[in-house]
Amino acid sequence: RLFFRSEESPCSTTQAQPPAVSIMNSRLQSTACFVLVALAAASANGAQDPFSQYAAAGTSQLQAEKAEANEAKARAELQQAERQAAGAREQLAAADKELAAAKATADRTATADQQAKSEASAARAQAAELRREAEAKEAQAEKEHQEMKAKAASASKQLAAADKEIAQARATAASTEAADRQAKSEASKTLAAAARQQKEATAKEAQARQEVADAEAAKAKAAKAQSEARAELQQ
Repeated sequence: RLFFRSEESPCSTTQAQPPAVSIMNSRLQSTACFVLVALAAASANGAQDPFSQYAAAGTSQLQAEKAEANEAKARAELQQAERQAAGAREQLAAADKELAAAKATADRTATADQQAKSEASAARAQAAELRREAEAKEAQAEKEHQEMKAKAASASKQLAAADKEIAQARATAASTEAADRQAKSEASKTLAAAARQQKEATAKEAQARQEVADAEAAKAKAAKAQSEARAELQQ
């Protein structure tokens, strides 16, 4: 009340001001109010030098505000550092997770690559084995083909020889048949001649037998006559 009217009190904050200016004025008004209150208290208590007390109080207030500001700044920086640390921890966790995923992917890729290499090696070995089997079968087939060609050539030769033999046999059979017919004809003639000769021989034999019988009879008759003659001579 000693220094200003109530309507002009710096503690009033009813005027519309920008936020930054309002904050600054609020701090100044708070300090001024504190100083005025301190002066009023000092005057009321009968202090001899209220302004020195005002200066000391203002200095203490400014130091307190500065300390609060520093503390607030430190808290803000600490919170910022904590947020940054939390973000860093999150990034580190994400990086660890990505690294683990990358390692797992690399392991799977290495395993798949090894499996693919093993399968490729097995496939190459199987292909080589199949190729060897195919070459062996092809060589065997070629050998069998050559053998079949040789057998076919031999069979052709044998067939040609057989055809020749058949032709010769047919010619021989034809000549043999002609010779057989001729032989049969000659044999028939010979048989007929032999039959005639046998018939003649049989007749001659019968005649000879008859002649022998006649001779025997004549001989017997002669012997009888001789015997009778001898008997007559003896008488």
